[in-house]
Amino acid sequence: MRVWGLIALAGALVVASPAAPATQPMLQLRTLQPFSVRGIHFKSPEHVTVTLNGRWVRRVATSRDGSFVATFKDVMIGRCDGYRVRAIGSKGTIVFLHPPPPMCAPTAPG
Repeated sequence: MRVWGLIALAGALVVASPAAPATQPMLQLRTLQPFSVRGIHFKSPEHVTVTLNGRWVRRVATSRDGSFVATFKDVMIGRCDGYRVRAIGSKGTIVFLHPPPPMCAPTAPG
């Protein structure tokens, strides 16, 4: 009987414990040409520095819902090119976007 009581108590504690938030900050690719990303679930208000491939930088502010769009108008990323995006917010949010490059056919010599 004691064992069943401990199991029931442990189950109740697991159910009652707060879950991790399901709305983690993240970056989503919008377009490659011009390169544009969308940030969601950031803190609001927060100023965010978005860096593309360690070279191009945009500074944006989040909206009331914690989202933003950063567009690099002068940057074109090819369909087969890889890229790295880092977003660092003024309130401590840090998010990376670095998907593996798509598998592209090699170019024919000549």
